[in-house]
Amino acid sequence: MTKGLRTALILMLAVAISAFGFAPAFAHSDEFDEFLQNEWQDTVESDYLTMHSSVYDYRSLGLEKPEVTLGDVNYDEYTESVRISQETLDKLHAFDYDELDEVQKVHYKAYENYLENIMGMYRYPELQYMFRPYTGYLSNVMDYFADFMFLEKQDVDDYLTLIAELPGYIDQMKAMTEEQAEAGFFLDDQAYSDEMYELNELIEKGEQNPMIINFDDNIDKFEGVTEEERAAYKERNREMILDELIPALRDVKSFLSRLKGSRSVPTGALIEYTPENSGVDGLEYYKSLVRYYSSSDESLEEILDYLSKALIEMGDYLEWLLDEDPEFREPASIEDLTSLEDVLSYLRENMEGFPKGPDVDYSPSFLPPGSNDFAMAYYIPAPVDNIKQNIIRVNKDNISDTNTLYFTLAHEGFPGHLYQFTWYQASEEFVPLRHELSFSGYEEGWANYVERVMMDRSGLDRTSADFIVFNEYMAYILYSGADIAVNGLGYDIDQLTEWIDSVGMNSDYADELYAISVEMPGSYIPYGYGAAKFWEFRERAEQALGKSFDFEEYHEVLLRNGPRPFSMVEEDLKAYVESKGKTLPEDFVFFATDQNKEKPLLSGALIRCLMGAAVVLVAAVIVILINRRRKKLEKEEITESVD
Repeated sequence: MTKGLRTALILMLAVAISAFGFAPAFAHSDEFDEFLQNEWQDTVESDYLTMHSSVYDYRSLGLEKPEVTLGDVNYDEYTESVRISQETLDKLHAFDYDELDEVQKVHYKAYENYLENIMGMYRYPELQYMFRPYTGYLSNVMDYFADFMFLEKQDVDDYLTLIAELPGYIDQMKAMTEEQAEAGFFLDDQAYSDEMYELNELIEKGEQNPMIINFDDNIDKFEGVTEEERAAYKERNREMILDELIPALRDVKSFLSRLKGSRSVPTGALIEYTPENSGVDGLEYYKSLVRYYSSSDESLEEILDYLSKALIEMGDYLEWLLDEDPEFREPASIEDLTSLEDVLSYLRENMEGFPKGPDVDYSPSFLPPGSNDFAMAYYIPAPVDNIKQNIIRVNKDNISDTNTLYFTLAHEGFPGHLYQFTWYQASEEFVPLRHELSFSGYEEGWANYVERVMMDRSGLDRTSADFIVFNEYMAYILYSGADIAVNGLGYDIDQLTEWIDSVGMNSDYADELYAISVEMPGSYIPYGYGAAKFWEFRERAEQALGKSFDFEEYHEVLLRNGPRPFSMVEEDLKAYVESKGKTLPEDFVFFATDQNKEKPLLSGALIRCLMGAAVVLVAAVIVILINRRRKKLEKEEITESVD
């Protein structure tokens, strides 16, 4: 892949695909190992941003530093990425799969799945909106620089080189957007308003712009410069943000305002795009998007049925839980853990049932006020050659209480992403190329799964702990199901309302769910579908093994081969259960704990009647998520103005 699209992909999806061509068949596993190593080396040496985010010390690894540039983004880059991905896939297929050892077969299948997903998503550059609110290229560019590592003085100079290039990179985004608009593709009115709001937020912050605050904070922590140099670097960054980047963002506002109304393709769900009315196959694109975000090969119908089952049975469990605790009115609060460091330390010390991980360091901190409020928190994976360097960033504006802080850090830290990634990275099976592949359904599913495990260890009573996590789970699964129904199956508002009612949720928010599904297709699927899959596996494994179920062994099976498609996880789990002389059952009930096994589950009909407190609190979570989106529209008169 060319340098420019590598840059775009690392900013948006952490995508990195090598530029090798065709090759003859290989017969020896050593050559496959060499192939994987060469793929990774080519990836990191071809793009500066990829190397800087993936490698701690490129010199010690014998790598050549790429040119310091953001690269290019345009239609041709997408076409080229698909072509080269196919060439890489052909080279992978030239190996005899049956001659590979078991670990190599895992890498083979993971890489194959990843390449196929990327090809499917990038066949339609018309649908790659540069200025999509919250999750678009521009938003990701800004977020990328928030945690740019300064390991040596040259890194600071490289950072400023990239910042200076940003206005030109934005011009390329505008050029691609104009080309899309000429073909009838442009943001719908809702997405346009949200993007204009987001731009205003960046412009109006002035000296409090996160790119100034974050840089000042990062350079203050860096010991490789003198105080005089530190002050000069700060001033240079400040001037470029205020005098060059902010004017470029004002130009984007004017540019988008000029293009508003240019959309001629269908306004709505992706399934509405057809080759006849738009020149693209929106359904095929969406299937690729779902395959990437879900880490699953199941059909859209199968996924929606699966999520429906999850919602109904989770509702049954929640109703049973409240029936067991009739005095419950609202969750209790974690009182003793209030700081980032205290929570992470507590979580790390209470990892019973998880295989021992490597010795790592971590740097938790809050984002500057006013940062991208779509994110609650995020984890930045350690470089391949320094497993100790881990960064966790938390958006304090979205942390409402100590309970939220606790499960958020369980998600991002221990035993969530930080533990998940470093455990695999420290294993013998790990190869550097896997660091560059993303399987977000698996990754986010694991992190959501362990939230409930760790809430059970928070000191809260069982009803409070489960209620807190289940509200989040049900919200994510509801959003995921709505996304599939709208974008993949063509549900209109009435059909979506009927589906929401059928799974026992509050359909008062159907309009909002529909709008969010159209504006951010796929965004919630990794969290909702991913969490459901991990709890499915847990319930099936416990059902198969009974009293011989071993938590640590079970978790090691899930972790051993790293992020990968769920079909591969299921194969590993089946093999593990069979090694115990048992068979993994096909039928299961979500969240069938020992307690509710002793009492028959309540019927789905009762939860569909919208029983009291459970539905009220689930609806409250939905409102929180919706209000996060509505916040973008609070200054309607400002969003419509053009400086």
